[in-house]
Amino acid sequence: MRFFLPALLALAAAVAGNAFAQDVPGRVGRVSALEGSSALYQDPDRGWEDAYVNAPVTSRNSVWTDPDSRAEVVVGPIALRLEEESQLDVSVLDDATLDATLERGSLAARLRHFRPGNVVRLSTPQASFLLQSEGRYRLDSDPDRGESRLSVFAGTAGLQTAGGRIRVSAGQSVVVWDDDGARYAFQDVSEAEIDRWARARDAKWVERRTPEFVSYEMTGYEDLDAYGEWAEDPVYGAVWFPTRVQEDWAPYRYGRWAFVRPWGWTWVDAEPWGYAPFHYGRWVHVRDRWAWCPGRRVDRPAWAPALVGFIGGGGWSAGASSGGGPVVGWFPLAPSEPYRPWYKASKTYVTRVNAVVRNVPAAVSRPHVEWNRDRGATVVHRDVLAAGRPVQQSRVNVRADVVRRAPVAAAPLDILPSRDEAHRAQRNAPARSAPGRGNALARPGSPGAPAAPAAAANPLARPSFAKPPAPPRAAARGAAPPPAPPAARPNPVAAPSPAPPAAVPRPGEARQREEPQRRGQDAQRDRERGAPGMERERERAAREADAQRQRAAGEAQQREAQQREAQQRAAQEQQRERGEAEKQRAREAQQQERAAREAQQRDRAAAEAAQQRERQAQEQQRATREAAQQQQKAAQEQQRAAREAAQQQQKAAEAQQRAAQEQQRRAAEAQKAEPPKAEPPKAEPQKAEPRRGPPPGRGPPEEREKREDEGKRGRGEGG
Repeated sequence: MRFFLPALLALAAAVAGNAFAQDVPGRVGRVSALEGSSALYQDPDRGWEDAYVNAPVTSRNSVWTDPDSRAEVVVGPIALRLEEESQLDVSVLDDATLDATLERGSLAARLRHFRPGNVVRLSTPQASFLLQSEGRYRLDSDPDRGESRLSVFAGTAGLQTAGGRIRVSAGQSVVVWDDDGARYAFQDVSEAEIDRWARARDAKWVERRTPEFVSYEMTGYEDLDAYGEWAEDPVYGAVWFPTRVQEDWAPYRYGRWAFVRPWGWTWVDAEPWGYAPFHYGRWVHVRDRWAWCPGRRVDRPAWAPALVGFIGGGGWSAGASSGGGPVVGWFPLAPSEPYRPWYKASKTYVTRVNAVVRNVPAAVSRPHVEWNRDRGATVVHRDVLAAGRPVQQSRVNVRADVVRRAPVAAAPLDILPSRDEAHRAQRNAPARSAPGRGNALARPGSPGAPAAPAAAANPLARPSFAKPPAPPRAAARGAAPPPAPPAARPNPVAAPSPAPPAAVPRPGEARQREEPQRRGQDAQRDRERGAPGMERERERAAREADAQRQRAAGEAQQREAQQREAQQRAAQEQQRERGEAEKQRAREAQQQERAAREAQQRDRAAAEAAQQRERQAQEQQRATREAAQQQQKAAQEQQRAAREAAQQQQKAAEAQQRAAQEQQRRAAEAQKAEPPKAEPPKAEPQKAEPRRGPPPGRGPPEEREKREDEGKRGRGEGG
């Protein structure tokens, strides 16, 4: 037991460490462009399937291009462009590493921005190369000849050799081939057709305002400037408006769902720009339009399969309009809503995804959250989601109040179809056969195609994602790669030549060129064998000629069928282009109509603002008049009060005067009634004291009269 417990703890720690190491990736690439038909390997249980634009690409995924086809895979600022009949196996793709192997064919790589510390390793079965800076590169791999080539047009790369890593500078091409052990040698670079196509794709890569708001590590950022416009919102900051959408467009409505490992249900948008806005950030309805809110700019944004909330379950039904069968709905998350994944993920990953959540006051964010759910919700039957059918053509019309009452799924896996259900629903669209090693893809049912090889016999049926090959050694001085055999197909890694590579020979053309030589050899044998065997030889030659004519006729029919198929593809392409042009014209008409409505709204807003200013001016004038009237009334009241006070004072003075006169009259009457008194002895005149009080002539009239009477009486007594 003492030994068993430590071993058990060590096993648990190892399992926990592996679980942590196998966290869902935060950086994911995508298939950004397709010309012709290509295949994609994502799920070992499904095998090779038809590739599609906006398909996510992660670790242990592969891409194959059919003849006359090309494909582009983008990871942040890195573009990998595949020539026809090429296979790229992505071994590791995480936040800092892109490790892929070109099993066969040609690949043009463009590093538009390079972050120090990132690892970009491109390998072939013969060599492993490191792309060390921004630049333009091409990698060629021919496993039939055991030869590889890296051409550096701009930038710097490194080749891992037995003696260490060597530098491959701009203008150089390094060739690695098998010659009793891998050897390498340097040559000059030369362009191929894939390089010209890559430059045409580079011309469509637009970077104007988008890098101001999102990181170069956000896969799909290069489409935003070409398909939309940026604006500043006072609440949510930088927002992006798509400019080429339908009138009833809403996020997560035009596209389909696909079950992709390791996340499970993943949204695949139908728009060519529909990658970054549906795997990063949030959506919000502002200015009467849907706008994508990327949140604050982070150096390494985290990818998510779909930033939505699901509704359904608990017996919920969309109503009578939904018909039979269970339904499932979803709505885009608003900038203030956190994302809760329906797959196993670490807290660190969830925190990175939710780093864009903005702290918005509830009074502001609540209307946007309700709008996203009520007006932005999309509802379909559950089997539509399981089969991966287009959503827009299968929508269930549901009223906003019905959606508002629908329960939000706390555990989306309880209402979403399982992986087995998805595989059963997609059995009508069987998995694609594995790519073959010939000039054509082994596709069952195609005219003249060879039988599809079994998975066990075909090394390309299941990509190996092998480790990097053994490092090569330098070739002897003057040594060069072995020349291609005369009958071999021209190889893109052959010695450089200014002429373009020769076309692939059609089936039967080699035999037709060899026919005169074969007939001469037969005639020589006839002459050597003599007349007895000539008749038999002629008969045999006639039979072979008939068989040859039959083969040539069959090959001619096959070429005619291929030409008809090519014409049909061209007609379909023209029809598709016409449809795209009509859609574009319709979008432009809608955009012009929207611009006219916005101009009318602006005019109405300007008129309302002018009316508001006029009303404010009238209110100010009325307030000014009322204030002047109030001041005038106050002045009149003050004057009236002053007049009343003066009248009161005058009345009081008159009353005092009458009282003083009455006192004088009474004093005079009393003096007349008194008898004469004896004259007192004459005394010495005394100096009169100075009079106190107000000076004569001042004071109220009554007091003046009283003082004058007293003065008269005093003078009479003194006389």
